[in-house]
Amino acid sequence: ISSEKKYPNSSNASVNVITNGQVDTQEIPLSADHRINIESSTIDTRKNLVARFIDLFTRSSSSVSSSTGNPNADILVTTKFYSCDLSNEKDAHEWELVHPNALLIALNFTHELESWNNNEKELKRKIYTIIKGYLTFRLECLEEKTMVQKIRDLFNQAMEKSDPNYILQAYTAEQKFTHLLNKDMARNVSHDIHQGCTKFGCDTLYTTEDGIKSIASIFFYHPKFITHAGKVYRGKFEKFELEHYQVNQCIMTKTFVSTSKDPNAAEFYSGYDRQKRKLLWEDEEKKISIFWTIIIKNLNGIRRALDISNRSQFPDEQEVLLLPYSVFTITKKEIIELENGKRIEIELEEYEEHK
Repeated sequence: ISSEKKYPNSSNASVNVITNGQVDTQEIPLSADHRINIESSTIDTRKNLVARFIDLFTRSSSSVSSSTGNPNADILVTTKFYSCDLSNEKDAHEWELVHPNALLIALNFTHELESWNNNEKELKRKIYTIIKGYLTFRLECLEEKTMVQKIRDLFNQAMEKSDPNYILQAYTAEQKFTHLLNKDMARNVSHDIHQGCTKFGCDTLYTTEDGIKSIASIFFYHPKFITHAGKVYRGKFEKFELEHYQVNQCIMTKTFVSTSKDPNAAEFYSGYDRQKRKLLWEDEEKKISIFWTIIIKNLNGIRRALDISNRSQFPDEQEVLLLPYSVFTITKKEIIELENGKRIEIELEEYEEHK
């Protein structure tokens, strides 16, 4: 809600409602009691912004509501303003984007990540902004206070000791934080490319974008991490048919993606017995065994994956963390009909522009 400075005595306030990319300006009558001194008023305290942020992420759709029963009602208090609709939950959880312009989209996102050397001051600055910004607002959504404090402690240790491995530990140790971070990353991509949002007009991007980019930048560029090249594997037991996967199309990762150097470890998560050629689990929802083979090359010296097997909570899984904004070509898609279900095998190879 805004009132123009050049009309200090105006009896109207302008409400800009952004819905599906369209701006609708509405005039709301205000009594003298509702006038705002713009110079002295604090529009959003941290407490109010946190409350708005939590409400934003828990509502299924954006809305503007106000009390209209009394023309002199406190409209400024009862009016809620949301800058854009949130993407649907299914889209927010997807780790990949199949798109004809996947390479250009990836270049745009990676260009925004700051490249930097092993500079302790710069690392501490990045971690400080993550703690004060992203963690302050986003951890409010997690109910387990012990876990929240553990995450804060790990980020504080990362800053105090200038050691990014504590950030990696926070990512791998707490599954709910992992899920939260990846959901926010996927949501940000959706808001950027599907809804054309910017962080100055979108609460979703405003509260998460800088922190997410800082974490991604540290994982992309810090020399303490081990870069992985070669084949990795990923298995899922899901309901999705992957109709959008077509051979020779490009696919971009939207989030951090857990994979393994051990095909057997990934095979377990796909719910498939290769020797018996059958699903390990009978499922009423008709879930499908999905298995990805991913070839990582780190072309042009750009890091695409981290070997975190020595940092993972389950070292036997030989985990490799695939980084976001990595582009691959779908080189194979095979659908295998089984006696008790279905199996889909996918092969991805890091995209080479002139191959």
